[in-house]
Amino acid sequence: MAPAVHEDHAHDSDHKHPETLAEGVTELESLCKAVQEAFAAGDQKKADPSVHEIGHLIEDLEGLFTAAKLAPAEMASAQKAREELFECFDQIDTRIHQPEDEKDPKGETYDA
Repeated sequence: MAPAVHEDHAHDSDHKHPETLAEGVTELESLCKAVQEAFAAGDQKKADPSVHEIGHLIEDLEGLFTAAKLAPAEMASAQKAREELFECFDQIDTRIHQPEDEKDPKGETYDA
C-alpha cells in the first residue's frame, strides 16, 4: 500500500503511533466517530484531518497485528479487515479532495 499524497499534504512518519493493537483499535474508533460527526454536520473538510490520521493508523496496523502475536486465523481476519478499511477510507479521502462540481450529493453517507 503506497502512501497517499495530496497537493497539500503527504502521509509520512510525523504522527503518533499506537503502541498496542488495543490502543490502535481505540484510536480508530475515536477517529471514525469524528469522521461520522463531521459528515453528519455536512462538513467534509472537518473530517479531513481524522481521515488522514486513519490513513496513518491503517499503515500502523500490520505491525500491531504482528506485535499482538495473533493466531493465523485471527491474522488473516485482521488483514482482511485492514484491507476493507483502507478501501473505505480511500474512497472517503478521494471524496473529500474531489472538486465540488464532480461530487455526487447521494454519496455523502459513510458508515465508518
